[in-house]
Amino acid sequence: MRSRTSFTRNSNIIKSTKLQGDIVENVLLICKKELAIDDLSSEIQSKMQLSYKHLKKYMVHLIDYELITYNGQRKVFLIEDEGLELLDWINREKDEEMIDSEDILITIEKESQKLI
Repeated sequence: MRSRTSFTRNSNIIKSTKLQGDIVENVLLICKKELAIDDLSSEIQSKMQLSYKHLKKYMVHLIDYELITYNGQRKVFLIEDEGLELLDWINREKDEEMIDSEDILITIEKESQKLI
């Protein structure tokens, strides 16, 4: 059974593709450790089979939707407050729906920015 609830940051127009809850959850948890991409990739590989290309796709989405950021000086990925909120949401969904994070599909919304 897949959870159909969406995590919504703002009232929005732009939506992300559907993201697998278990991948998002693992990336966000690992970003709490403030790791470089190689270390982050190694840690993800130890938890789940995920290609570097697939991980990179998820990282782009999570950065674009401001759930994680990259600190260029320290060369590490960091979790943002919105990422922590999403982790809380995932945990609530797992508890309330009695499902695993693999059963959660996430669509993230954000406001479109108009260019003048």
